[in-house]
Amino acid sequence: MKVLTGTQMAEVDHKAIKDLKIDGLILMENAGIKLYKRIRNIIDKWNEVEKTTFKNVVIICGKGNNGGDGFVLARHLILNQIPVITFAVAERSEYAGDALKNYLALENFGDINIIDDDTLEDLRDSTAEASIIVDALLGTGLKGPVEGIYADVINIVNEAEGIIVSVDIPSGVNADTGAIDSVAIEADYTETFAAPKLGLVIHPGTDCVGVLNIADIGIPEVLIETNESYIYTTDSNYVFDLLPWRPENSNKGSYGKVLTIAGHYSMTGAGLLTAFSVLKAGAGLSVLAAPESLIPYYAGSYPEITFLPLKETKEKTISAYAIEQLMQEIDACKAIVLGPGMGITEDTIEFTKKILKIVTDKKLPIVIDADALNCMAQLSDIKLCDHAVITPHPKEMSRILEMDLDEVLSDRIRSIEMACEKYSCNVVLKGAKTLIGSKESININLTGNSALATAGTGDVLSGIIGGLIAQGMYVIDAAVCGVYLHGLAGDLASKDLTEYSVVASDVINYIPKALKYISS
Repeated sequence: MKVLTGTQMAEVDHKAIKDLKIDGLILMENAGIKLYKRIRNIIDKWNEVEKTTFKNVVIICGKGNNGGDGFVLARHLILNQIPVITFAVAERSEYAGDALKNYLALENFGDINIIDDDTLEDLRDSTAEASIIVDALLGTGLKGPVEGIYADVINIVNEAEGIIVSVDIPSGVNADTGAIDSVAIEADYTETFAAPKLGLVIHPGTDCVGVLNIADIGIPEVLIETNESYIYTTDSNYVFDLLPWRPENSNKGSYGKVLTIAGHYSMTGAGLLTAFSVLKAGAGLSVLAAPESLIPYYAGSYPEITFLPLKETKEKTISAYAIEQLMQEIDACKAIVLGPGMGITEDTIEFTKKILKIVTDKKLPIVIDADALNCMAQLSDIKLCDHAVITPHPKEMSRILEMDLDEVLSDRIRSIEMACEKYSCNVVLKGAKTLIGSKESININLTGNSALATAGTGDVLSGIIGGLIAQGMYVIDAAVCGVYLHGLAGDLASKDLTEYSVVASDVINYIPKALKYISS
């Protein structure tokens, strides 16, 4: 599904109204009706499970079209005999267009209470008693920090105990960036229209969204699909359609061999996690190449993995001369994973430089993770290609881009664009709502939770991506699907084990359940 910024959504609205002659009043009415259905659904659930009696709905309307949606909602609640109190931040004379028309219409059905410095306590009293509070205050047009009476209103709403429903986007969240410059509504539900807005699906804005629903209000899909946006979200149907077909008449060679190059005496587990994840993701063979002194420790771990001892340094890291041992194996593999637990030494830096040159010249698919990224940060003039995917977490991204961590975190979209451009490759920027980027598009992953914030889960992700590539998937597709499956495995594991207790090996064990889930 395409994700639009608030600015892009305004362009879509304009085309629907001006070019296709769809009256804006109709779109506002449709939005209000969808809001009414959402509120009705919440009330029905309330009556089923809550021990307290449902009281009323409080709607807080701003001066723009977001407020107009709120006025339509209030009218439909009144028509259906649901108790409602409507507040507006401005007098009638300050409204215009479709919002004014619905303000005038609502005056014939019920009172509109004006919010000012003298009535803030009335608002506080009403929201304190309300069962549901609807935030129709600011919408997607917000630019800059929320100040004055708007900030006061947001703080009052957040203090209330009722269920908070935001219209289109929680007030205070920037629809273009997800930024919160001062305060923002902390919604339990957000009803957005036509398409998800970028601020709803990236941090920190996504923390304020609650349960997100995307409502069709009559804007033709073609206007969204032809918008210049290059940002998407991934769902299970998309992943299922991309997964490689497994014919009955096949063998292990049909599903490819993955070479994982990893290992350092103090981080022996990383390579094992990656190499076994390769198999759980469906690859036919998995080879773990590591410093020769580590192989005895590895050999009894997973009998399904084969091992390749590499020349090592005195520090038991991979020697720069080990590249010669790998040439035959590299040519026989469908994918390479480089970096888990590899260490950062002069030898591993030189080794990384050599192998990246070889695989790039040969256009071999490679997943570059962990210490290989840290070694890359020590090298200049590294250029990869679209057969490569790098998988940094934000700190690693800051190193390879030579910028402050805060800069990376403040605009993750821009950071991933910069990395794609600098290295001419695909990029997975890990974290909550992981981003997957290529030269053409950026995907926002919506699976996963805090259970994945534990050592080794990144190694598992690299193995999943490598295993999917080995089965014939394009590198960018394998990255998108691998991140989705990895997050889903974490979601399923946390349901059984809690978000506190999941470890990386648990995530591996839930890869089959994730695959089964999207196939059902």
